[in-house]
Formats: sequence, C-alpha cells, structure tokens
Amino acid sequence: MRAHVLAGVVVGVAAGFVASAVALAQATAAPAISTPSNAVPPDAAPPLSSAAPSPPADAGTTDAPAAIPADAGASDASPAVPAAVEEVPTLRVHPAASTADAGDDDYTPTNVGFSAGIRAGYAIPLGTANGSPLTNVLLAAVPIGIDVGWFFNPHLYVGGYFIYGFGVGANYYNDACSATPDETCTATLLRFGVVAHWHFRPETHFDPWVGAGLGYDIVNTEAEDQAAGTLDQSAALHGFDLTLETGLDYKPLPYLGIGPYAELATGHYSSDSSSTSLHEWVTFGLRVRTNL
Repeated sequence: MRAHVLAGVVVGVAAGFVASAVALAQATAAPAISTPSNAVPPDAAPPLSSAAPSPPADAGTTDAPAAIPADAGASDASPAVPAAVEEVPTLRVHPAASTADAGDDDYTPTNVGFSAGIRAGYAIPLGTANGSPLTNVLLAAVPIGIDVGWFFNPHLYVGGYFIYGFGVGANYYNDACSATPDETCTATLLRFGVVAHWHFRPETHFDPWVGAGLGYDIVNTEAEDQAAGTLDQSAALHGFDLTLETGLDYKPLPYLGIGPYAELATGHYSSDSSSTSLHEWVTFGLRVRTNL
C-alpha cells in the first residue's frame, strides 16, 4: 500500500516535473515563435539599410541636394550684391561729380553765341575797271581778314568782316603809275561788309557751309619816285559788291572750326568811268573760327 502511495507520489512528482518542463519548453518556444513574427524589424533593418543606399540610388534626390550648390550659387550671388553696391557709388561719383566740378570750374563754349575768326588767302581780280582789265591795276592780292558775329542757332551765323590785302604785281598800266622806270607802283585792297552763313552739319567733325553778304571794295594805288623819294600820285577804285562764300569746317573741338573757303565778290566801282563795267574777286584761302 505504501509502495503504491510512494509510487503515486513519485509518479506525481515526475508528472509535475514533466508538466513544468513542458511549460518551460512552451515558454521558451513562445519567444522563438514570436521571434519570426517579430523578426520583421530585424529583417526590415536590411531593407532599411538597403533603403539607406537607396538615396544614392535616388540620384534625383541626390541631384536635389545638388541643388544645394545652386543655393551655394545664391550664396555666391550674395557677395555679388555688395559688388553691385560698390559699383553704384563708383558710377555715381566719377561722372556726376566730375561733371559738376567741370561745370563749376571750367567754361565750355557752345555752338550758339558770339563767334570770332581769322582768314587768309589768295585773291585773283577779274573784270574791268576804267575801261581796262582790273589786272592792269594789280595782278593779285594776299588778303588777311577777321570775322566777328553771332550764331543765333547752331546753323545760322550772321556777322561782319574786314579784309586787308597786299597787292601783287602792280604795274605801269594803271592810272596811278607812269612808264618811268624810277617809279614803283603799289596797290592795296580793302574789303568790309556783312555776311550770313548757313552751317549744314554743326554737330559733326566736318561741317560744310555756304554764305552770302554785301560789302564795300576799295583798291588803292600809289606811284612813288624811288630816286626822288616822293609820292607822285595815287588813285582809288571803290564800290559795293555782292559776296558769295562756301567752305568746310573741320571741328576737332565742338567750338573750333578750321578749314578751306572760297569766295566770289562781284560789283561795280562807283569811281569807274565806265558805268557798265563789272569786276570780280575770286578768293581761295583758309579760315579759322571759334565760339567764345
């Protein structure tokens, strides 16, 4: 009986150990079973790690960060802003300030206002005087003159002129000189009057112009006896003439003109014994003018 009881106790203890072992085995197996189900995060880690390389795979995304260098360009633009800021004062200071200073310190003439000039040339007489060719009085003249006037606008000039000419080749066939070899004949030319010019291109370096005017012409002749040192006789031709002019001004500066000119003056000497005779002076020369 006791053996049966002892055997039952042993069997019960053994059954308890077996039950405990089974429970322990189940408890141990439960984490193992849950581990596969929960193993997804560990397995997911590799996808995450594989996703981590995916940013390089997403080169577009990496290119988007590459846009960050574009932001770096913005950062480059930010220094350009100060550079632009530096240029603004530079542009503002040099031209404006210098112009203002020039306006205060220096005077720059314009194409409008007072104008003065000088001229020199070679004049050839044509026509008749007192029934004979004017070349019998003098062969030519070297005129030197001055011009003063006013530009009412850059195109229109109105002024006056005075010319003194040295006679060339005054001979013995005029009214003042005789055929005696001891006499020396001289002649001078005086011309003065008013004239108007029209300038076609006053704002350019080459400015052609034309003009017309009314003047008074005087030719003085003298005969001097060199042996006796006396003035034997003198005579004068004088009268109004109409003047036509043309020329070309080269302008190295806006207010300075240098260039050739040509002139034709024609008229009748009031002292001429022939009322129908006309004379002409054809002049070529160089003229310089400036605005003050």
